[in-house]
Amino acid sequence: MPGLVASNIRALASRRGLSQVQLAKAMGMSARTLADRWWGKTQWQLEDLDAAAAVLGVTPWDLCTPDDLWRARRDSNPQPADP
Repeated sequence: MPGLVASNIRALASRRGLSQVQLAKAMGMSARTLADRWWGKTQWQLEDLDAAAAVLGVTPWDLCTPDDLWRARRDSNPQPADP
């Protein structure tokens, strides 16, 4: 399920205004390593999920779950376009 994880991380980073480079730096990861995971070329490792979740303010479970199951629960500022 690397595509789902990568997609969730991209969406959450975007919502928090974080670029790939900023997320990589916050996680203590090289920008190249993050880029491969960001686009789903390489699977996310468990320890990386913990770090990403901490930076993004969610749980590792949230990163591995389709966003429609947690978006409404997590979104403190829902927008009219949100499903």
